[in-house]
Amino acid sequence: MEKLTDVIKKINEIRKFKTIDIVKRLGVLSADRISLENYPEKNPVKAFNASILVKKDNLYIYARLILGYYRYISVIARIDANIADIISGNISARTYPGEIIVGTDTEYDFWGSEDPRVQIIGDKVFMTYTGRTKWYFEKSKSLEKSKRISSLVAKSNDGIKNWRKVAVLIFPEEHRNGFEMSKNVTFLNGKNNLHVLHRPQFYSKYFPLVIGAASKDVLQSEKLKEFKLKENTVVYEAANFEDKVGWGPPPIKVGNDEYIILLHGVDNYLKAYRIFAMLLREEKKLKPIAVTPHYIMEPKTIYELYGDRPMVVFPCGAQLIDDNIIISYGAADAFIGFGSINLSQLMAILDKNRID
Repeated sequence: MEKLTDVIKKINEIRKFKTIDIVKRLGVLSADRISLENYPEKNPVKAFNASILVKKDNLYIYARLILGYYRYISVIARIDANIADIISGNISARTYPGEIIVGTDTEYDFWGSEDPRVQIIGDKVFMTYTGRTKWYFEKSKSLEKSKRISSLVAKSNDGIKNWRKVAVLIFPEEHRNGFEMSKNVTFLNGKNNLHVLHRPQFYSKYFPLVIGAASKDVLQSEKLKEFKLKENTVVYEAANFEDKVGWGPPPIKVGNDEYIILLHGVDNYLKAYRIFAMLLREEKKLKPIAVTPHYIMEPKTIYELYGDRPMVVFPCGAQLIDDNIIISYGAADAFIGFGSINLSQLMAILDKNRID
């Protein structure tokens, strides 16, 4: 794979192991306040790692649900709320209806569907998510680990009903030496390419942030098909104080060919998940042009500190409303957290830390 060595070096000269938390907490949604309408047990065991869409006053939350702790199998549900409940903080007190929309019914996601990222492209709603394949629990040492995890795409006309699984994104064979899996997938539909932001993992514990491309036929697909990723470029690697980094929600356009994206980083001391941000620019390719010099969010509330996986804020959803980015995130692998980032404040930080 091509590697943007100079870009990576410049970013790591900027980034420091420090947090200046600029995210205003707006509330938290727990699994016991989600009432499933198409499943015999009304409440999931846990709900976290949620993406969001805002349409007029409606808020659609797309969450990873754990239905039982045996094998920790996940499904993805749509939860219906409204944006006023987020802004007012009432999201922490009310109960909401939910419906399972993406389950475990193909060989690519038989043992679970996880960590959705949802966005509108054209006149359709697309979801990228991680699947645990039918081979996930196979113990054969000869089975490539890359067969255990898959990256899938589903789409819907309205984001509410009739989700169809339409694509499996395949990491190219020429880059598979030592390859384990690819996760944290999201799209940016560019001028000429469907940019695919993904985070491969290798047996050497190498976790690069990669931007590749897929045929725009992915967006037109109506049946589940495999599509190879191409033009893969390493655009960032973890800093010396991190074990790994990963992409977050779909990028938000903030200017002419410029996009903000949130990311997570896992430090190599406490193994806590924190959030930082990048500014991307689409030229011939998509690449980073600025970064926050510090984390902009870290676990601090009780629901971010304590859960199935302590000390986690894991961003999956982001929507621009007026001058604020409303985010949804997994909190301690146990809750759905919501927050707000002032766009002007974030852009001021990024503008001071450009590398272009």
